[in-house]
Amino acid sequence: MKFAVVCLCLALPAFAQTQPSAEELVAATLPDSPSTTKASREAVSNVSAFRTLTDVPPPLVMEGPLRDKSHKVADRNFALLTLMGFCATVGDIESTQRGLGGGGREANPLVGSRPSRVKLYSIGMPAAGLVALWSYELKKVSPHSKRWMIPPVITGMIHGGAAIHNLTVN
Repeated sequence: MKFAVVCLCLALPAFAQTQPSAEELVAATLPDSPSTTKASREAVSNVSAFRTLTDVPPPLVMEGPLRDKSHKVADRNFALLTLMGFCATVGDIESTQRGLGGGGREANPLVGSRPSRVKLYSIGMPAAGLVALWSYELKKVSPHSKRWMIPPVITGMIHGGAAIHNLTVN
């Protein structure tokens, strides 16, 4: 018991100390050597750097994905790949018409066995436009990714392969 009383008596002066004043806190943070900056007395006496723990943090703001504002979506590569897709579609349609003129039949059941040129263009061109729009949206969402190339490359390869097949059959 004597030991606890002695420890309490020794620790009491440490708890009885007062809080340091604002000038003492500022003086404790100043460097010992002179600096090249000229600080006014008011700036030194400003104690806004010492905040209490009762300050409320700023509210958390959720934002969408950050996009590079200077990035151009419809650039040269996008235009060339989209043009390649449209040209492959036109090549497929025209080679199909050539094959139909030579007595062949269309294998795509969606357009029928003997579709007209107007019917093929009215189905093929909007489909190519939707692929281009899909590719544009993919590039706008993630401009530094190459995923936007997948739809036009796949459809271009399908239409290009169909055009080559149509030309080799007849």
